Amino acid sequence: MADDREDAIGKVSADHHLVGHSSQIGPKLRELLEKGLVDEEGKWSYTTLANKLLKKEALLP
Repeated sequence: MADDREDAIGKVSADHHLVGHSSQIGPKLRELLEKGLVDEEGKWSYTTLANKLLKKEALLP
């Protein structure tokens, strides 16, 4: 991962920057990520996320 991160400098950007405690960030992530990744309380499943990544499925709408 660290090697990939160096290659991403200047190439990867985000329209949103979330700052704060996970209880504040979670609900905001729900608005940004594909439906079903984050629940109404802002909680997510690492298993669901990992499975989507393994299948190379989109995380952003």
